[in-house]
Amino acid sequence: MRIALLLLPLSLLACAELRTPVPMASLPPLSLIPNVGDPARAAVTAAAEAWSNQRRFEGNPAAAARAAALLEWLAADVPRSPRWAALPRQLGFDLANARAELRQALSIQADAPPGEVIGPLTTAANAGTDAAARARALQAAPFAQGPDGTAVLLGRMGSLALPPTVTANLRQAVQVLDQTGGWDPNPVRLEDTVRAGETTTGGLGTFY
Repeated sequence: MRIALLLLPLSLLACAELRTPVPMASLPPLSLIPNVGDPARAAVTAAAEAWSNQRRFEGNPAAAARAAALLEWLAADVPRSPRWAALPRQLGFDLANARAELRQALSIQADAPPGEVIGPLTTAANAGTDAAARARALQAAPFAQGPDGTAVLLGRMGSLALPPTVTANLRQAVQVLDQTGGWDPNPVRLEDTVRAGETTTGGLGTFY
C-alpha cells in the first residue's frame, strides 16, 4: 500500500504530461518578411540579414524593431515547434540568451510572454518614420521605459553580442539541413499551423 501511495504522484505527473498539448508551429510576423516560399525560412534569413549590420539601427528605430521582432519570434518558435526538431537543441538555448540580451538592451520585461512583445515590435517596425504610430505600439506593459523611452532605445541600441552570431548560426544550420535532406520526412505543413486555438500578434503573424 505504501509503495502504491508513493507511486501515485508520479502517475499523476505522467497523466498531466499526457494532457499537455504538443506545441504547434506558428507563423512569423508576415509583414516583416518577403512573400515568397516558406515564411519560417524567410524569417530565419531576414533575421540573419537584419542583424548582420547593426549600424543600420542607429537612428532607425523601425529597422531595430524589425530585427527585434524577428529574433523574438525565432526564440519563441525554434525550441517549441516540431518543424525545427532536426536542428541542434543548443540553438534554442542560444536564441533564448540572445533574446535575453535584446530585452535587457530595450528594457523589455524579461519574463514577458512572446506574443505580448512580438506584436508591438512588429507594429513599431511597420510604423516606419511615423513616431506617433510607433509610440502607440510601444505602450504595451512589457516595455518598461514606456513608448518614448523604448523608441529612443531602439534608435540607439548599439551593438549586441549574441543576436548577430546566433541568427547567422541558425541560418547556416537550416541551409545545411536543406542541402542534406536532414529534415523530418513528415515536416509540419504551414497550412496546418493556422487552426483553432492559436493566438495572434495583432494580425501580423501567429503565436501559440
